[in-house]
Amino acid sequence: MPVAGDNHVHEILVNTDFFDHNHEVGIRTGIAVDVGDGKHVHLAHGNTTMVDGHVHAFISATLIQKPLLPPED
Repeated sequence: MPVAGDNHVHEILVNTDFFDHNHEVGIRTGIAVDVGDGKHVHLAHGNTTMVDGHVHAFISATLIQKPLLPPED
C-alpha cells in the first residue's frame, strides 16, 4: 500500500446505539494510505466492547469527500 507523505493516525472513540443495546468502540487507525492527488484514507479494524456476552468485529476505512476523484478547481 502506498503511504501518504504526511503520515499520521487517528484515534476514534464512539458508542453504538441500538435501542437499549450499546457497545463502545475505541481504536487507532492505521497509517495514512495514499489514494492519489494528495488524498488519503485510513484503515481500521477491531472489536467492540463485550455486552450481553458478545462483541462485534468490524473492518472500516475513513473516507474523505470524493476520495478517488481529482481535486476540483
